[in-house]
Amino acid sequence: MWQLFCVLYLILGDENELEDFINKPIKIYFAGYGSTFLGLNTKTHNIVARNKYTDFTKHNFEPISKIMKDGSQYEIYYSGRRICKSGSVISQCDANGAWDITRVNFGYTIGKNSSCITKDRDDTVRMKKCTETDDQIFNFKTVSDLGDCDVKDALDTNDKHKIDVNIVPMMGNEDGNVKIDAVRRISDFKNGEMGKEYKVFNKRDNKDPEGLQIADFSSI
Repeated sequence: MWQLFCVLYLILGDENELEDFINKPIKIYFAGYGSTFLGLNTKTHNIVARNKYTDFTKHNFEPISKIMKDGSQYEIYYSGRRICKSGSVISQCDANGAWDITRVNFGYTIGKNSSCITKDRDDTVRMKKCTETDDQIFNFKTVSDLGDCDVKDALDTNDKHKIDVNIVPMMGNEDGNVKIDAVRRISDFKNGEMGKEYKVFNKRDNKDPEGLQIADFSSI
């Protein structure tokens, strides 16, 4: 009997976890590629994958989506329209496009009729036989969980991609030149002391104070 309760607990727990993202603006990303989002190419109206460090506007990419429940299945919307399977391609449509969103290890698959949305070569996305591999497993983030600032993205410790910058305390030496203290990862400062203003050295001549920009990290 206790085994049955454990199974029900796991099932209901997974359902509640998915329910947290229903009818909210979200971003869908590949669990195995934490910086790669699923999204809409606004010119072709097809679903593609893009690294979050690319210029979304330049590449006509819309990453924000919404999931709506439809019975035991789900409708996925980008830019106010459903997405549907059309052969091996996923694109916007006006018809019913209900999907199966299934809990698997480390995330969810999104599929229909034993085929799953899959990251293909480069930034293309195709429908392929469900295999529960990294290129088919997704996770979700509500938009409110994501900062619009590139620095906040870099502070995401769950992301495999980090940005190296030069962090320079606001001090000078005897001849008035700025002293470079260290080169560190932004993520290192999440657990450090951030009570002061720091200058971010933008790789110009380290003797040129005009080549420096002030960044206040005290509120992060």
